[in-house]
Parts: sequence; structure tokens; C-alpha cells
Amino acid sequence: MGSFYQPSEDAANEQLKSRISELEDKLASQAQTGTNTVDEQMALMERSYQLAAKYMPNAQNGDGQYAGAGEQAVSGKQGKKRKVSPIQQVTKTVVSALGGQAYDDEDYGGFTFQSFNTAVGSGGGVSRKNTISASIYGYQTVTDGQTVRLRLLEPMAVEERIIPKGAIIVGATKIQGERLCISITSIENGRMIIPVELSVYDTDGQEGIFIPNSMEVSAAKEVAANMGGSMGSSINISSDAKAQLASDIGKG
Repeated sequence: MGSFYQPSEDAANEQLKSRISELEDKLASQAQTGTNTVDEQMALMERSYQLAAKYMPNAQNGDGQYAGAGEQAVSGKQGKKRKVSPIQQVTKTVVSALGGQAYDDEDYGGFTFQSFNTAVGSGGGVSRKNTISASIYGYQTVTDGQTVRLRLLEPMAVEERIIPKGAIIVGATKIQGERLCISITSIENGRMIIPVELSVYDTDGQEGIFIPNSMEVSAAKEVAANMGGSMGSSINISSDAKAQLASDIGKG
């Protein structure tokens, strides 16, 4: 059975080769005469691609269309950007009424008001703040890369959900000099994880929580670890981190 279908495949290939050869000969003859144009060359090229698509089914893509010159099949998953939810303040609408004073005239309904409506606009001029107040939850000892817990001092809205005041949120820490930078990437509420992008700022308006003397403490720990490795050496602990480092280097 295999030898029975073999001649038909060879015949199709031979027919394809002959047609391509004819097109090449025609293109060469037109190039010699100098009468060919760019449009004719493009037409011949398109015709050759059509013939190849007709007699060579393997050149077709998954949609049954032939991928011509200059076309590339793009495969693979595209990188998806992480979608985060916006954070908003929870504001309360205050409705007030103007008090009235009794008036004798019945035309005014017995009351007269001390103000009136105007089209000038509201005179409050109070703008919304762009921060949510929070504090460190309890006493925590953290190192670079660990997580720290924060407690909300006011409610906030995330994806039409209200995160109540006093809720605990967790962020990852990174120590940079005398600053403890905290980044929050997700919030759990009602057994639902909500992706966010929040950064912690101190009361001075700078990113990260100010940690005084954190560099000196780190240096003292390193010096103490180095001194513990050398037995019999003198112990000299200074309150100044620079002096302690100089003393440790002199002994080493």
C-alpha cells in the first residue's frame, strides 16, 4: 500500500518544481529584457507562495493559512503584569441643617433662617489626604527580609471592601541605613487575598521608618562576633561604633 501512494506524492513534487522553474525562467527573462517592473515581481513572488501553500500542506500553520515571507509565528505566553487594587479612604458624608429662629409672620412659616444657598461654591476647601494612618503592632524584633505587622488606625476601602480600623496587615522589610523600608503586596480580608502596592512612610514624610543608631548596633554585633572567635584577646567595648571598629581592626 505504501508503494501505491508513493508515485502520486512524487508527481505533486515534480509538478511544483516545474511550476517554480517556469516562474524562475520567466523572471530571469524579464530581468534580461529590462521590461519587468516591481509590481510584476511581487505578483510572481505571491504566486510562488500560493503554489507552495497548495502543494505543501506542512507549510501551513494551525489556522490553515500559509505563513509567507516576513511573517513569524509567535508562540509562548506573554508576560502578565500584576494587577493591583486601588486603596481609598473611608469618608463619611455629614449632613447638617441650619437652625432657625422663631418669627411672628405666618408667611415665613414661623421661622427665619440665618443663611441661604448660593452658586459660588463650597467654602470649605479641604482636600483629601493620600495616606492611611497605621502603627507598628506591638513590640517586634525583625531583621532584613523578615515581615513586620502593622495595625490600621483608620479604616480603608479596597475593591469595594472596607478594611476596618484595627486590622492587622503584614509587610516585608528591608533595612537601608537608618531606615526600615516596608512594602505591602497583599491584604487578607474575609478569607480573600487582595493584591496591593503600599509603601510605609514615617511622620517626617520620608519612605521607611526611622531607626536611630541602627548602623551602630549592626557594627557592634559584627565586632562582638569577631571578638568571640579569637580567645584570649583583650575586650574593649566602646560606645562609639567607629572607635570600636578601629580597635577590632587593630587587634586583628
